[in-house]
Amino acid sequence: MIYLPDSLIDQLLLDDIQYGDLTTRSLGLHTQQGTMTFTSKQGGCVSGIAIARRMLGKLGIDYQCHYCDGEIVEVNSCLINASGTVEALHQGWKAVQNVLEWCCGVSHYTHQMVTVLKQYQRPKLNWPVLEKPFQVLNF
Repeated sequence: MIYLPDSLIDQLLLDDIQYGDLTTRSLGLHTQQGTMTFTSKQGGCVSGIAIARRMLGKLGIDYQCHYCDGEIVEVNSCLINASGTVEALHQGWKAVQNVLEWCCGVSHYTHQMVTVLKQYQRPKLNWPVLEKPFQVLNF
């Protein structure tokens, strides 16, 4: 598990909504109720769901996550359903979308790479991982 402090979750939201949501207010929609769905267009290994859950929760949005980080999903799978005020949904939409696109992209390509490498692995193959500190993954 990677620890993400609340301050980082707040910053992910504030990067997009620090001045509020003028779109829904100017259209008079800010108090209306709405729904939002996040879908995986390409399928594959998903991640960022736990971060998205925290972001939506901070905005007071009700959500239902259908998958967990690291699961493999089919094309057009619904990852998250959310409901709340249109203002809150609009504030969370782009920030959560960015997190899911980035995280799912990284996990999908990493999963593809590991799948290919496993086809050619010898027994007890070690893969060095360049992180701080240096680690070796055993498969």
